[in-house]
Amino acid sequence: MHYKPHSIVSKYMDKASVCKLYAHPRSRAAKQLIPVKVKYLGRLISLQVLEMVVPGLKARYVDVYLPSENAKIEWEEEAKNAGLPMSKFVYEAVEAFRATRNETPKPNIINELAEIKEENQKLRSELRMKNLLIEKLEADVYKNRYATFQEVEMSEGTRRHDEDLIKILMRGKVLEGYSILKELGVDPGETEAVKLINNQLESLRRFGLVEETANGWRWIK
Repeated sequence: MHYKPHSIVSKYMDKASVCKLYAHPRSRAAKQLIPVKVKYLGRLISLQVLEMVVPGLKARYVDVYLPSENAKIEWEEEAKNAGLPMSKFVYEAVEAFRATRNETPKPNIINELAEIKEENQKLRSELRMKNLLIEKLEADVYKNRYATFQEVEMSEGTRRHDEDLIKILMRGKVLEGYSILKELGVDPGETEAVKLINNQLESLRRFGLVEETANGWRWIK
């Protein structure tokens, strides 16, 4: 077997952090660094020698010096978990990295993303407008349904209180005005609808069914 000097072992590198690779994913051969000591000019020098590479593989052979022994161990464990020899594991990882770096977004994809973003903003705006319209229509329906509560007292005829309002109050919780409006789905900005609700509350109070406390309205059990 033939050997050739490879590198002087010093503080700059150590055997444990050296990974020997062939630049071919199917190559399974592994060459090892072998430590030797030789005398040169009266001094003992530590060297590492490498088994001579098979001539057919020499053009595809590379050395990889890792930052630390732990890094090398991690590579070996990941290659083992992947069921690959080290050469193929590293080769495929490097090729995948190169492919990622060489990828550039296609112009049509960029245009499609811009169009999708613009369409999304348009739909959001339309949805916001529709929600406002729905709230306005609901407020109009409420005002028409309970128009008889324009005044707290009614001079003649009959009228019905909002059943949802009564159910909310009958839960027994003390509710301030804003919470009642929120549960009824009435926008505080709809002053006419708010007035109708307040008049209903006052009407219920006069009937002795609710009372207004410092914290809000409460159903009297």
